[in-house]
Amino acid sequence: MIGGMVIECCEVPGRPDVLFVNVADRPYSKLETCGVLVEKNENSLKIQIGDSLWWQSGSCYWTPWQSMNQRDIAIPKRSYSGVTFESIQEKIDT
Repeated sequence: MIGGMVIECCEVPGRPDVLFVNVADRPYSKLETCGVLVEKNENSLKIQIGDSLWWQSGSCYWTPWQSMNQRDIAIPKRSYSGVTFESIQEKIDT
């Protein structure tokens, strides 16, 4: 899975440089989710539930759900895909 619809976007305590974004794959047989950290910047702060996000290599590509003329806005990726909020918290707490 390399992206989907945003179901969660939040700040990470102790990591002021990133946002955690969790996406759900469009359900074809079963619902799958996948999280990634993105650089916290002017664009990433606008990500909302319902938007689309996908990634390749070192970049994530965001498309606001309500925009018909903005597609694939590049945002630097700051983690591997498949991170969970819990796994990020564990690293901060230890």
